[in-house]
Amino acid sequence: MPVTSTNILALLKSNHLFRGLSNATLEHTARIAKYRVAERGAVLFHQGDPGDGFYGIDYGRVRMSSTSSAGREIYFVELGPGDTFGEIALLDDGPRTASAIVAEPAAIIIIERHAFRSILRNDNDLCLKMLTRLCERVRWTSELVEDHSFLSVEAQIAKRIRLLSERFGTDVANGRQLKITQHDLAAFLGVSRQAINTYLSRWQHEGWLEVSRGSLCIRDTDRLTRV
Repeated sequence: MPVTSTNILALLKSNHLFRGLSNATLEHTARIAKYRVAERGAVLFHQGDPGDGFYGIDYGRVRMSSTSSAGREIYFVELGPGDTFGEIALLDDGPRTASAIVAEPAAIIIIERHAFRSILRNDNDLCLKMLTRLCERVRWTSELVEDHSFLSVEAQIAKRIRLLSERFGTDVANGRQLKITQHDLAAFLGVSRQAINTYLSRWQHEGWLEVSRGSLCIRDTDRLTRV
């Protein structure tokens, strides 16, 4: 079924950023928004690209990452349905601070930069919501810095597994299943895969979780939280 402005309007009304805005703003945004379906591995934009638009996720997952000049990649965050991204370069006219790559087949709503900024100029409520969103980003960034500075590697791994499982895991008979590779978990934390394997093997031996190819099954979330 083709996606229409009516379908996009329904999505906007259910999104936490747009929910509660005036009908005029929502209807105008739905008319100008574009809808794109992307396969796993598709690059929505690269770090350093101009901020050409504002993005929202209908379904699927998108990963924000950065790559060093030596080719080392680190993941910042994984986003899912209802999340929005791309607001920093959209607002400050600077380049993209990270790359956005589809981690799981996704449908994306895109609002071009000039059109979105025009909406902001005419809707104070949306401006306030964007400010709140940016504050959330600052708090999240501060927490990442604190974790890296004050938590042990073991604690950082336990915390990231717990947070990812809360957001993207699924309940199964013996715990909560999270689809993630050890390579990806290492890239989220900026640590070696060997370090990841050491702690996962220990926790599996102690019965907290089960390690499978490409996934983890968390059996004791409380133990991870105490770490």
